[in-house]
Amino acid sequence: MKKLLLIFIALFTNVSVINARTGSDADSLYLAGIFERPEFAQPGDRMECRVVQNNASHNWAAYIDIYHADVADNTFHMRLPAKAENFYITLSLLKADGKRIPFNAGNTGSTPFLVSRGDSLYLSITDGSVIRFSGRGAAKMNCQAEIYRLGTFSKPRASQLNELGNNLRFDAYYRHLKEAIEENLEAKLSLLAEYRARISPGVFEQIRSDIVGFQYAKLYRTFFMARKFDHPGARQRAIEKLRQAPDLLEKALGRRFVLSPYLVAAYFEREQWLLTKDYSMLEEKRDFSFGTYYRSIKANYSGELRDKLLLSGFTELFYAQDVYRYLDSSLLLMEDGASRLMLERWRKRNAPRQQAYAFKLPGLDGSYVSLPDLKGKVLVLDFWFTGCFGCTAMPAAIRPLMERFKDKDVLFLSVNTDRKRDTWLASSAEELYTVPGQLELSTYGQGGVMHDFVRYYGIRTFPHIMVIDRDGKVVSSKAPDPRFDEGQALTKMIEKQL
Repeated sequence: MKKLLLIFIALFTNVSVINARTGSDADSLYLAGIFERPEFAQPGDRMECRVVQNNASHNWAAYIDIYHADVADNTFHMRLPAKAENFYITLSLLKADGKRIPFNAGNTGSTPFLVSRGDSLYLSITDGSVIRFSGRGAAKMNCQAEIYRLGTFSKPRASQLNELGNNLRFDAYYRHLKEAIEENLEAKLSLLAEYRARISPGVFEQIRSDIVGFQYAKLYRTFFMARKFDHPGARQRAIEKLRQAPDLLEKALGRRFVLSPYLVAAYFEREQWLLTKDYSMLEEKRDFSFGTYYRSIKANYSGELRDKLLLSGFTELFYAQDVYRYLDSSLLLMEDGASRLMLERWRKRNAPRQQAYAFKLPGLDGSYVSLPDLKGKVLVLDFWFTGCFGCTAMPAAIRPLMERFKDKDVLFLSVNTDRKRDTWLASSAEELYTVPGQLELSTYGQGGVMHDFVRYYGIRTFPHIMVIDRDGKVVSSKAPDPRFDEGQALTKMIEKQL
C-alpha cells in the first residue's frame, strides 16, 4: 500500500509538471494508472487509448484516433486533446509480443467509457476486467464499470436461453430473451440511479441512453444471430412476434433521452429486423436493398435521428451494391452538420472513382510493394487473417477468376492482416488462405482492423474483397463476394474495367 501511495504521488506530480508546460487541463483528458500486479505489465508494453469521434460507433475504425503511452515501473500516463464536451474512449494494454488485452471492466467486449473534457483519471488495474477509478470524473467511470460488469443478461438466464434454443422452443426462447434483456436493463438503471447525485445531469442522461440502447440493440442482434432459429418457419414466426412490438425502445426511453451511439445502434438494429423477411447469417444475403432502407428511414424518421441512421446505413450496409445511388440524396437531406461531415468523409474514401489509399506493404521476401508500383493493372484485393474460417473458403472462389483473367491486366492480391510476420508466413505456407499466383502482402506489425490501410475503409469483417482500377481509383471498397454466386458479380465488375 505504501508503494502504491508513493507511485500515485509521483503521478500527481507529473500532472503538475505537464500542466505547467502545456497550460490548463480544461481542454484535455489526462489518464494515469498503475498495474497492481507487477507481472501483468512488462517492459516494452504500452497502454492504448482509442478516442471515438462523436456521432460514430466504437466499431467504426475509420473514425477513431489512437494514442499510446509507454508502461514504466508498472505505471503510465498520457494527456489527450478533448475535442468535445463528452466523448468515448476504449482502453487496452498492448503487450510487447503483440497481444492486445482490452480493459473494458466487464464481459461485453471492447466497451467504451464516456469521459468528459477536463477529466483527470487515475486507474488502479488488477487485470483486464477490474479497474478502479479515482480523480476528477471518477464517479461516472466507476458507475459505467459497475454497469458493464452486469453484462447483457445474467448467467442463469443465459443457460435457460441456451436450453430453449437447443430444444427448438422458439416462442419460449423469444419471450425469455426479451424478459432477460429487460430484467438486466432494470438492474442497470437502478445502479445508475445510485450515482445520480455524483454525476452531471447531461452525463446521467447520456449514460441512461447508452444503457437502453445497449440492451435493445443486443435484443435485436441476439435474436437474429441465434443459429437455432434456422429451423423452417420458426424464424419467420418469431420475426412476426417482434414486429408486433416495435415501440419497445420508446417505452424504455421515456420523454428525456440523448441520441447516444448505443441508442442510434439500437434503432438501426430494429430497422433491420423490420425490413427483413428471411434473415441469413451472412450479411451479403440479407433480403432488403439499401434503397429499401433509405426510403424507410426517410419516411419514418426526422431530424438528427434520421441523419444518424442514414450515416449508420452507409457505414454498416455498404456491401449493398446499390448503396452509392443514395449518397447525394442523403447528403442533401441531412440537417445535422456532424453527420453530414462524416458521410462526406466516407464518400471520399469509399465511393467509386475516388483515389485509392496509397498503401505500401511488405511481401513474402520482405520487399515493399506500393499502389503506384501496380498502376496499369486492375487490382482485386482479398483481405484475410489467420483463424478466419470464412477466409479458408475464398481460395476456391478466387482460383477460377484468376484462371479467367490470367492473360488480362488483372492482378490478384492477398492482403493478410495478422499482427505477427511469423503467423502470416506460416499460414501462407499452408495455402489454406491463398492461391498460388496471388501477390501476397501483409499489414503485420500494425495488423488487424486498426492498420491504417484497413482502417481507412472501415473494414471490420473478413474475408473482404476490394477492386481498384488501372488508374489507382476505387471501383468498389466492398466488392461482391465470389463465394456466394460463383464469382459472377465480381467477374462483371472486373470486365467493366478492361
